[in-house]
Amino acid sequence: MLNLGLGLGSILCHASAVTDAMVEASSLGLADSLNEEERDSGLLYPRLNRIREISAYIAMHVIRKAQEEVRNANFYFPN
Repeated sequence: MLNLGLGLGSILCHASAVTDAMVEASSLGLADSLNEEERDSGLLYPRLNRIREISAYIAMHVIRKAQEEVRNANFYFPN
């Protein structure tokens, strides 16, 4: 699920590279994707039948992080 969301987010935002921050955002998105039933069951990962929903959720986190990195980048253009 993590790789699917990371790849989908990277493709959708036309990222030229996958940064460490984007990988971290995808893992945090996966950790945050458990619903209450899954948490109560003590699961570490969401159920597989929710893979499309979770991949889209992770992709959203990756895209937001990529956008944040672009906004915070210090671009240097030599003469």
